[in-house]
Amino acid sequence: MEEDLEFQSQQEDLFATHFEKWEIEATSVELRSMVDSAVRQIAGSSFDTTRKPLQWFTSIDKYPLWYCNEITHAVTAILRWDNTTYTSTEASKLSNSIVQKIRSEGDLVEAFQKRSGMSSKISRFERSGGVFGPVWGVMPDEDCFQWFILAGNHAVNVANDAGNREMFPVEITPIAPEKYRSIQDYYDYINVAKPYWWQDFYRNTILPSIAPIFPIVSLDKKWNLHFPRPKVLQYRLTRSKLNLSKKILLDETLPTAPQTVSDICRDICAIADEEISTSLEKWLGILEESSTSEHRMAQFQRALYIVEWLEHEWEWNYGQQIRAEII
Repeated sequence: MEEDLEFQSQQEDLFATHFEKWEIEATSVELRSMVDSAVRQIAGSSFDTTRKPLQWFTSIDKYPLWYCNEITHAVTAILRWDNTTYTSTEASKLSNSIVQKIRSEGDLVEAFQKRSGMSSKISRFERSGGVFGPVWGVMPDEDCFQWFILAGNHAVNVANDAGNREMFPVEITPIAPEKYRSIQDYYDYINVAKPYWWQDFYRNTILPSIAPIFPIVSLDKKWNLHFPRPKVLQYRLTRSKLNLSKKILLDETLPTAPQTVSDICRDICAIADEEISTSLEKWLGILEESSTSEHRMAQFQRALYIVEWLEHEWEWNYGQQIRAEII
């Protein structure tokens, strides 16, 4: 407890030494405007089509809903501007496309950095022990997921309107770093997502061949099928050698999906001639023993293809059937 208070006090002092709150807010508003402009310019050409919400995005009329990840990473990259190629394992191609688009207007960014000096200030702040960077989790007293930039003892939310377009795009609030809840595993994810999205979650016993990569499935109140795939957890999944999946897949206290759901998913995969009979244990072994990252990535891409196709087929061809049989 004393260590937490000491750390909080240190971050508070460092933030006050290196930044002014109004300065961070004005800078964030300016950079968010740059990001929005870049999005409008690249809409329809460079988006990461692996994200289902992008089906709404063809005319950008839904932006910025659901895009706190991409916006936050893009703003962070510009704040840290050092003229190196920006990549992130936790951000999508859209974040990188946004940054590259802004990079192509180098004079604009160079003028911003020269005027604000933010890149240098952030470097000095971090060298002094300050915490600065994008994080994903649950804010204190809130029950929803959020990406934001943790800057010392402040949460810099540069996508404050990603859940409600009527909100102001940027919000900065003091936060005790030890009270911020990060999403460490699928249990954390379910605990927040279940009441937030009104979904029921199940172990993926439906399709063992993709369960190590997509260990949970969910049904919303309209009986639409989802295979949740939060980027951060999937990144940690590869780093943990599938331990996150094993933990939840072997937990018999968690329910399995209704039989009708399993039957329909298996029928869909049978149409596509996808192998579904292989045991979970075998697929865990195949992925664990993958000799190269390329082979493991191929397995991930295959699983992603299957779940995207399943969700599409379910939505268009099976939704009414499942509702009729279950309700």
